[in-house]
Amino acid sequence: MTKPTTAVAAFVIALAIAPLSLPAQPAQPDTTELTNQARALTKKFAARMLKDLQGALRAGGPENAVKVCKQIAPKIAKEESGQSGGWKIGRTALRVRNPANAPDQFERKILEHFQAKAAAGANLATLDHAEIVGTGANRTFRYMKPIVMGKLCLTCHGPEVAPEIKTVLGEHSTA
Repeated sequence: MTKPTTAVAAFVIALAIAPLSLPAQPAQPDTTELTNQARALTKKFAARMLKDLQGALRAGGPENAVKVCKQIAPKIAKEESGQSGGWKIGRTALRVRNPANAPDQFERKILEHFQAKAAAGANLATLDHAEIVGTGANRTFRYMKPIVMGKLCLTCHGPEVAPEIKTVLGEHSTA
């Protein structure tokens, strides 16, 4: 098995349960079940994304796949969030093409942690992070997992992007 590139640490799926989902009691709830739910949602989201990206590549090459990342991925995240019973699913990175996907302070800290782990040789496929943040009625369960990029992803997110792909990315940039 080849080790993923370090760049994958910059791309994660970020999941959060709305603060109302946790009781305002001072005791910390057991995060095992919440983490298991988040892992299952992450796996489902990633499988849908991969399927759609592979289909887009077959139908129209990398240029078509750019549209999937920009248009279909948010739609999948919204659909999965709506069907999840209170989870908010989204993607973020340390370097984003869409400013709406910029990480918040918590996400940035975890992304930097993932990046440091990757630089130290960690297998990103085994990493994730679960934490309850906030206090009282404002407690939220947060979960993040790196999206391990394969060869398919590196076409647009890799260190050497072909000029024609850069052109398409520029046309679809929201920045």
